[in-house]
Amino acid sequence: MDKNWVKNTVNIELELTSQCEVNCIACARNINGFVNKHFDQWEKLIRNDLNAINLQGITFTSNWGDPLDHPKFLEILELLLECYPDIKVQITSSLHYGNEDFYYKLASILTQFQDAKIITNIYGTGDLHCIFRRNSDFEKVKVATTILAKNNTKVYWKFPIFKFNREDVDNIYDEAEACGVCNLEAISFSNNSKYNHLINQTDGKADSLWLLPPEDPEYDFVENWGNHGFVQLTRNKKFDGNCESMYRKSVWIDPWGGVWPCYGLGKFSMENEDLDGVVIDDAIDKYGFFNNLSEYSIIEILNHEWYTTILPSSQDTMPWQACKKECDI
Repeated sequence: MDKNWVKNTVNIELELTSQCEVNCIACARNINGFVNKHFDQWEKLIRNDLNAINLQGITFTSNWGDPLDHPKFLEILELLLECYPDIKVQITSSLHYGNEDFYYKLASILTQFQDAKIITNIYGTGDLHCIFRRNSDFEKVKVATTILAKNNTKVYWKFPIFKFNREDVDNIYDEAEACGVCNLEAISFSNNSKYNHLINQTDGKADSLWLLPPEDPEYDFVENWGNHGFVQLTRNKKFDGNCESMYRKSVWIDPWGGVWPCYGLGKFSMENEDLDGVVIDDAIDKYGFFNNLSEYSIIEILNHEWYTTILPSSQDTMPWQACKKECDI
């Protein structure tokens, strides 16, 4: 696989903000705490930096915050549409933010792109959704989804299955159909997944609510979900060539403007979990903040020695602990 990051990068994953209010039970911000920050280099990034790569798609991610909670999100989308109307746009959001007028405006912008969709996780109908997304409101998600769908915007619902919501299949299916959802996926987790581990760290009563190894003898996925045409999905897929970001031809930009090969490595910087200091600390000690868009263009960053030499050689020899912890390569 080509490891030239300038040539290889055609997709940008952009974390516009670290701000989020929905208080998901499994979110790392609830374990470590987090400082809210809005990405403020977006105009420079869109007008100047992205011109230098063969941009094909952009995903507004919600690993730390919700892009819809950025105060200038619609303005950012409009500028992106002006400069790159032919790219694919994907938004991951809780659909918790904004009023009805906001979603009408959002739909009017997204439908002008060649390809655009919004993805949200649903954890059950009614109050079940709020067991996981504690400050969210399922009725509000339904209203937002319906407005978007009726205005020709593709909305995808993902349904992570846990013990507390696994019998809600018929209700979820009916609600998705009523709201005009374009695609509904069910996601199951094994007992040893990092997701379950995070939940157990977050909530002392995890054993009473969470579970769901796919092989659970008391639960037949095919019987419960197969009649709706669902395919059983699991998290943490492995990719040929080990590095998922290389496979997706993407980089991830954090709310501070840091350009990382993936969310996994950027996350270690945010959480101060840089194991043995080999991923980030040593590079920053040597180069300063070499990967920040406030100081450098994205081409200068991707042409930096850390991307061109250190990162590829480390992937070829022995995976960093950060990569192993995040992607199990």
